[in-house]
Amino acid sequence: MPSASVTVTAKAGPAHTLTSGVFTGATEVNFNLGNNTFTIISNGAIKTFDWESIATVTFTVSGHNGTVSIT
Repeated sequence: MPSASVTVTAKAGPAHTLTSGVFTGATEVNFNLGNNTFTIISNGAIKTFDWESIATVTFTVSGHNGTVSIT
C-alpha cells in the first residue's frame, strides 16, 4: 500500500500550535465535515485536528497518487 507525507499547521491542544508538522507514512486522511475534524493515520498513530484550527494542509503522495493542498 502506498504511503504519504502530510504536513499540517493547526492547533494541537490548549495553548499549543503545530507549525508545519510532518506526518510520514500516512495511510489514511479523513475529513469529517459533520464533526469539523481532520484525522491523519500515520504509522498506526491517529491524530485529529479541529477543522476550524487548521491553517494549512499539504498532502503529498508517493507512487501514482496525486497531491492535495488545503489552505
